[in-house]
This record gives sequence, C-alpha cells and structure tokens, in this order.
Amino acid sequence: MSAPVPVADVAAGQRQILRDLAAEYGRQLRQILQVGELVKGSVYQIETRCGNPGCHCAMPHGRLHPATVLSWSEPAERACARWAWTGATASAASPSSTAVLRQARADVVRLHQQMLHAIDQLNKPCACRRPPPLAGHAPPARAHRGRVVEIRYRQSPQDAELFAQALRALPVESWWEDWMRHADRLLEDPELVNIVHQVQLKRWPKSRTRGRLSTPTEVVLRLMVLKHVRNWSYGVLAREVRANLVYRQFTRLGHHRMPHAKTLGKLGLLLGPTVVQQLHQRVVAQAQAEKVIRGNKLRVDTTVVETNIHYPTDSILLGDGVRVLTRVMRQINEVVVIWGEAA
Repeated sequence: MSAPVPVADVAAGQRQILRDLAAEYGRQLRQILQVGELVKGSVYQIETRCGNPGCHCAMPHGRLHPATVLSWSEPAERACARWAWTGATASAASPSSTAVLRQARADVVRLHQQMLHAIDQLNKPCACRRPPPLAGHAPPARAHRGRVVEIRYRQSPQDAELFAQALRALPVESWWEDWMRHADRLLEDPELVNIVHQVQLKRWPKSRTRGRLSTPTEVVLRLMVLKHVRNWSYGVLAREVRANLVYRQFTRLGHHRMPHAKTLGKLGLLLGPTVVQQLHQRVVAQAQAEKVIRGNKLRVDTTVVETNIHYPTDSILLGDGVRVLTRVMRQINEVVVIWGEAA
C-alpha cells in the first residue's frame, strides 16, 4: 500500500497547475483577439439557430446548433462585444481559417474548464487536513460569537498568494472600468458593510452560531451592486462572475466558489427596502462629506409599466369621449325630468 501524499504537496501541485493554466489561457485569448493587451471577457456555450429556413433548427421542435460565445470589451467601450462561433457559420469561412479558429476555440474552452476544475479541487474539503477526534472524545464544537456570518473570507496565506500570483500573471488591474475603481473605494466604508452585516446576523434567531458558513458580507454587498449596475438577473450574475477574473477581484470573491443563483436571490430578498434606504442615506452622507453634492434635492427617474388597458389610438380615444359625454347627458336628462315633475 502506497504512502499517502501530504496535503501541502497536493495543494502546491494544484496551485502550480492553476498558475500554468492561467498563463496559457491568456496566451490563447491574445492569439484569438489579436491584440497586444488582453481585455476582460468570458467564454460560455449556448444553443442558437443559424437563420437558414431549410435547416432542422428552423422547425418548431428542431435541434439547435451548439455555439461557443466569446465576449469581451475594449478599454474605451462600455458595451461588451460578442463573437459566437457555430458549425453553421464555419462553413462560410475558408478551410484554413476555420481549422485555426476551431482549434483555438477548443483550446480556450478546454483551458477554461480545466481552470474551473483546478479551483474546485482547491476548494474541495480534505478529510486529512483535520485530525480525527480521539476515541471516547466528542469532536470540537463550533466556535460561537458570530463565526457563521463573516464580513470577508478567511483564507490561508498560501491560497491568498496563489490568487495574487494568478492576477500578476495577467494585468487584471488594468482591465477595471472607471466606475469600478470609484465604487471599490466607496464600498470599503465600514459603515456600509456593517449595515448589511447586521441584517445577516438577524436573518434567523441563531444565525450567529448555527448553520453553514454564509456568504461574507462584503461579497454580498458588491455582488448586489454589480447586479444593479449591469441590470443582470441572478442567473446571469452567477454565470458572469464565475468566469471573469475582473468581477471576482471586484466582488472580493477571489478563488472561492461562486454562490448559486438561488442563493443570490435569497440574499437579494434579505436586503429589503429598509436596508436599501439605509445604504442610500450612508452614500449621500459620504458624498456630502466629500463635497460632491449638497444633498438638498433628489431627482427620481420613472419607468412606464404596461397595464391591462386597451391601446390608446386616436379612434379609441374619440370613442371613449363620445361614450362618456353620452353617459353624462343621459344623467343630466334624468335629473331635469325629475325636477320638471316635481315642479
């Protein structure tokens, strides 16, 4: 029977694998985009129609074409550009370029999956890291006093150094948008974080000491801010942050596992109108302290919401006017007749 491999050696090997994959991932994306500096982006797979009326995908229940979408944004552009590559669109390209792009697409998808697998292996709990309890002794109890709901992730120096090395391999700092830098400085305010932290502590009567570890407070706050800035759903938020180093660094998620979309929805419901009002008041107070605004007036934008009424065309509005005038004249006639009989 072979001797077990020490946990430190296994973790060091996984970190080296992730470091190599990050470097190769950057080289492949630079080759595809043909730019000198890599910009932020993500890769995901979808199913789409090719647009040919005679294709099987045009049928009501026809099989769709699998496609790999590579999205990125230039530093000077706000909107993200997307490049979808399918088998149907590949027929229009030359054989040599098609083969090169197909191979590059396969390499990017493979590296992307391998990086996520390496991160999952690092996050997977190992039974050998914690010594088993002695015979006749109960396992150590969980520490109390707010250890379940934390403000930020607790991570070992090795894990922190691993993620820092991965960021140094790619110029992630230069990929940040301007609003992210201002928001990052603003969201570091301890009072903003404490507002959300107190709500998490009071979620259930024993949220401080019972249950699984919750998503850290600063991660929850930054994820909700990113969701509202991008106008994403919780599903899109989970998908984009999971596969984007810029969003992982901005939300302080780091190399940890991205929460599920349903978990994000529950956290969003937890931050109700009262919490949002407190956050807004704190932001306004910060802006007043830095003399950015006076805070005397508030401009509110409105949105038109469709309701269950008929469409207001000119003919319909004219008909409504005739109907209302006829009804009023009938009521006046009834009143006049009653007065005439009384006289």
